[in-house]
Amino acid sequence: DGKLAGLSTFAALAKEADAAALFHEPDLILPVPLHIRRLRWRGFNQSLLLAKACFPAWKKKIQPDLLQRHRATVPQTQLDGAKRRSNLAGAFSLREPQAVRGRRVLLVDDVFTTGSTLHECAKTLRESGAMQIETFAAAQAVNEKSR
Repeated sequence: DGKLAGLSTFAALAKEADAAALFHEPDLILPVPLHIRRLRWRGFNQSLLLAKACFPAWKKKIQPDLLQRHRATVPQTQLDGAKRRSNLAGAFSLREPQAVRGRRVLLVDDVFTTGSTLHECAKTLRESGAMQIETFAAAQAVNEKSR
């Protein structure tokens, strides 16, 4: 609903837990992108906001436009696990594939449910030669529909 009040809480938790220490220092931080229509409708990319809030020391490494969602997809919240995976197949691409070759990448997403979104993003990065891919999600959802 466009409410961002929880963002400062996530930032404080990441600082307290020293979230950056859980990862190898990345060369690039890539927030999971929204399709341009979804971004216009929502007005912000929650994964980008989380990347900035949770990894302020690495903010210069955040590349919000490198990984792109070039195909609109049905919102994942409406789908079960199998449909989530097929819904995202081929939905992501890199604006400059050579930019990830041989690089360490930290992918940031808001919610981890089945892992389908992060898996598809990582697949795109691997195909372009990313050396290492680590992932960060602010929350994990577990329910019967997501399996």
